[in-house]
This record gives sequence, C-alpha cells and structure tokens, in this order.
Amino acid sequence: MDFFEDDLEILDIIENGFPRKVYKRTNHYQEMDEFSFFRRFRLYKSTVLAVLQQIEDELEYPYNRNNSVSPVNQLLCCFFFASSGHLLQTADFMAMDVSTVSRIIAKVSCAIARLFPLYVRMPQQQELVKEQNKFYNVARFPRIIGMVDGTHIRIQSPGDSGYPLRNYFMTPLVNPATQAEQLYNESLRLKMDTVKTVIVATTVLHNIARCMNEPEPPIPEDIDADQLNYLIETANIDLERQEDDVINNIQYEIINTYFAGL
Repeated sequence: MDFFEDDLEILDIIENGFPRKVYKRTNHYQEMDEFSFFRRFRLYKSTVLAVLQQIEDELEYPYNRNNSVSPVNQLLCCFFFASSGHLLQTADFMAMDVSTVSRIIAKVSCAIARLFPLYVRMPQQQELVKEQNKFYNVARFPRIIGMVDGTHIRIQSPGDSGYPLRNYFMTPLVNPATQAEQLYNESLRLKMDTVKTVIVATTVLHNIARCMNEPEPPIPEDIDADQLNYLIETANIDLERQEDDVINNIQYEIINTYFAGL
C-alpha cells in the first residue's frame, strides 16, 4: 500500500511539479512586546503604524491568494533589512523566500521614498549660498552645501579581487557556475536603482523618527559599546587573518546546504 501511495505521489509530481512551499508567517507587530519590537526593527510600533497608514494602499494586493504578504509584514520586512543589511537573514526571520524579500524591499522603499517631499526639506537658493559660505569659511572649499556626518576609520581598501572573504563577511562569487551559486550571489546584493531608493527611504524614515521623538536605537547586544568607541577613536581596527581554505569551505557549505535546496 505504501509503495502504491508513493507511486501516486511521484506521478502527481511529474504531472504538476513539486508542491509550492508555503511559509507560516508570524505577525511580529502583534506578538512582540514593545521593547523587543524596538530592538528588532529600531522603531516603535506607533511610528511603524504612522508610516503604514501613509503607504498601506500601495502595499495592498488586489487579491488574497498564493499566501500574499500583508502590508504590515511587508513594511516590517523592509525595516528589518534596513536595520540588518542582510537579505538572507531578513528572509529567515520573516519566513519568506529571498526573492520575495528582494521584491518587497524595492516595493516598500519606493512607497516610502515618495513621502520625501513631506519629510525632507531641501534648502532654497539663498539658504544654499549661506551654507556654501559657512563651509568655505571652515576649509576654504567652494560650493559645498552639505556633508554626511560620521567618524572616519581606517579600513582595508578593496583590491582588484574585491574585499577578502571572511567567516563573518561573505562576498559574491566571481564566476557562478551553478544555479545555487547564482542564487547565492543574488542574495548578497540589491540592484543599483533599488539601493538609491533605499537611501532616500531611510532618509525619510530618519526624519519621521525624529518627528515622532524616537530615541536612538540600542547597540546590538553582541557589541561592546565602550570597546567600539575606543576602536573608532583610535582608528585601530585590526582584521583577523583567516585561512583561505577554511573560509571557502564555509562559503560553499552555505551554498550547498541552503541555496542548492531552493
């Protein structure tokens, strides 16, 4: 009897293909407490709701088929990616396929970026001249109207082969040969147009957070804040050298155990 049922299952796969994988998703907005939610998505629920109310119509699907992702989960997916920067990690946490996450990030980022005129004010001509004069008085450099604030630290510049592969830093394959390797490469990066949209969207989110009096998000638990500040101030961050063979094994283990099964 078991053999007969197995044969029927094989015939069904031959005729209809493998059954579509359906993810069981959690509603993190409802189930997470406020503190955990803030640590994970770096915004309070009230701010997320305020953003959702402005773009929800753009995130709604015309039908509720094929396990479509709700607007709030689309928004949280985008926020999680913005806070983590990892497509694969976002896909795992949100219980979505990597390709779905990539499409959602592009879609939600475009919707948020369209709020730019409401939350980002660009200086007028007279203000531009005033700002240019201020910057010129600082360093005698003309036509500067703004700067990206940050602390400069010494980094290892990429060479012809790009950044080195590390056990904590996965880089794309130069010549992907299999479908699994191509999926691995696709999961590591966004298209340039999407990247630019994400930058505008995060600018809008930053200003929305300020309007909502959001506090600075906490530093991740696995990072020592005092040590991090010291390393930044001294600009002395050493990169631990790793054995190339070991790191290559880690990279291909990820490809063969995860992406080969997609």
